[in-house]
Formats: sequence, structure tokens, C-alpha cells
Amino acid sequence: MGGQWVFPLLATLQLAASEATPLALQPKCSSGKELSVSMSYATNASGHRVVSANLEQPLRSSGWLLDAEVRTSGCGPDDAPRRALTVTLTGPPEAERPGLRAPGLPAPPGYLTLPGLGHYRAPPDAETWYDARDLCRREGGGLVTPSSRHEVLVLLGHFPRNASGAFYENFVWHSANDNKEEGKFVTYDGVPLENTGWAEFGPRNPTSNTDKNCLGIYWDALLYNLMCYKKASFICKVPL
Repeated sequence: MGGQWVFPLLATLQLAASEATPLALQPKCSSGKELSVSMSYATNASGHRVVSANLEQPLRSSGWLLDAEVRTSGCGPDDAPRRALTVTLTGPPEAERPGLRAPGLPAPPGYLTLPGLGHYRAPPDAETWYDARDLCRREGGGLVTPSSRHEVLVLLGHFPRNASGAFYENFVWHSANDNKEEGKFVTYDGVPLENTGWAEFGPRNPTSNTDKNCLGIYWDALLYNLMCYKKASFICKVPL
């Protein structure tokens, strides 16, 4: 498909006259990402049925197109007309999805390739969590999200932890924060921390301090709560 992601979802929904509950579909895409499409219908004031479709997509970028078509598919056992609802989801080409880079490409300029792990770069200047996240995205990757203790130890051994202007010394930013819900850490691209493969906290962490919503990796290879708007070293990662 020339790099274009197209995920067709065909669903025939038998809309009986007595039905009134929303219908939900959760297709699994070949990438392993889950898209959620919610369907519902109601009868409006003029007696016509209105079908609604809502797409929830947890990917980093937008650009997904949803097309729905309703057509008559004959009569059922009760002699009532049936409706077939066809939903098609079309994703944009990989190159049009900012913040993502197609796998298998050479390391970007200035990045170090660590076999079996990824391409990495540690910028010389410290940044706030937000600015670090945005810089990594512009380079086609993301703030580092270690998937194992091995990866953490390798990174701490390869890259400095005292970038210029750092408020937090001996720390590097992790991509997760709990800005939306205290204590529920989620990476910048929406993955719960416990699903990333590595989530080891230091003593008395995580804290309930609402001023410290971002995570940093300390030199002891453990996670600690930090203030997102303070500066720390960081590492950008681009997948292999």
C-alpha cells in the first residue's frame, strides 16, 4: 500500500425497532493498536432514525478518516426491514504522521545506535519535560520509555546525566506523567506505565505531591517524581 495504513472494518448491525442501546466495536489493527468505534442510534422528533458514529484513536497523531454507509439489506423474520451499516477506517500514510518514523531506517544524524534497543541522542542542554517531549517528537522519535532494566542500565552507562542548565542533576526524563489523574502514570503516547515493561520506583516514590507529575530516571536506575516545569537531562529515542 506504499506505506499507507488502511484498516477496513465491516460490520452489519441488525437495527431492530425495539433496540435502544449503543453498539460498540473494537477492531484490532495489524499494528497492535486498538481503535474504538462507538455506534448508536435514536429516533428524532420527526420519527426518523439517526445513526451516530464516534472514533476514538489513541495514536499520537490524528488524520484517521471514518466513513459509514447504511443500506437496506432485506427483511428479517418479523418482516421488518434490516439495515446494514458498513464502517471503513482509513489511516494516513506513515510519512504524514508526525512524531513517528518508519522502522528499519538508518539512525538519524547525531543518534547513537544501540543494537537490539534503538537509536538514541542526549541533547547537550537540559529542558523541561514538555520541551524535551516536543524536541524528541520533532526529530521523529519520543522521550525515552525504557522497556527493561537492561535498557535503563545501558542508557545510563552511555549518556551523561548533567546537561547544561539542569535543575535536577543526575536525572534524565522518562516519558510518563500523571497530569490527567494523580498516581496513574501514562507515557506521552498514551501507554500506561505498567504496560511498558519497566516501572521500578525509588524509595518513597511515587509520591502524592501534585506538583511533581513527571517521572525522572535517577543514576540509581529507579524512577522518581519530578516537577515537569523544571529542567533535566533527557534522551530521545527513535525505534530501530
